[in-house]
Amino acid sequence: ESRIYHHLGEHKHIARCLQCCEEYIDLRYEPHGDLQTFLKRGGGTGKVDDRFRYGVARQAIEAVSFIHQKDIIHSDLSARQFLVDEKENIRLSDFGGSSLHGSGAMVIEGATHYMPRGEEEPNSVQSDIFALGSTLYEILVGRMPYEEKGDDEIRKLYSERVFPLDEIGHEGWREAVRKCWMGEYKSAEDV
Repeated sequence: ESRIYHHLGEHKHIARCLQCCEEYIDLRYEPHGDLQTFLKRGGGTGKVDDRFRYGVARQAIEAVSFIHQKDIIHSDLSARQFLVDEKENIRLSDFGGSSLHGSGAMVIEGATHYMPRGEEEPNSVQSDIFALGSTLYEILVGRMPYEEKGDDEIRKLYSERVFPLDEIGHEGWREAVRKCWMGEYKSAEDV
């Protein structure tokens, strides 16, 4: 993970690594915590409006596009992996299961809401883009896709390409998420 933070360097939507070594990683404290919790709390003011959601969705796309340009597969994208800074901008974090230059990324268990594949399939740009679609859904709707369903049912729905797109109110964002889930984007930059 420290190698990945060194490789990424500074970027406005990547967590700020203050000190990285083999034994530990010291990230800058971000006062609003993770994005998933921030959204559930209603943000810093108790209410999260569409303007905030759309801005943060764009920032998530920018962060994933940046790491892919640096030949990194995150492998565990979700709203909980983004930290919210003092200005309510987001920073991608937790590269513990990530792949650098094709090195073996871990398959993250418990990520059923975000992943299109079984645990035996390798992580890839496409699986990250699918997970980005799920993350965008969570940002836009305020909860994970199929949050109320169990893992087996979610896998079945995803394998049948049945997605909860009607929950997304904005047509342009609905189409972007659909394309992420259907594998129609070749890169995060295309989103």
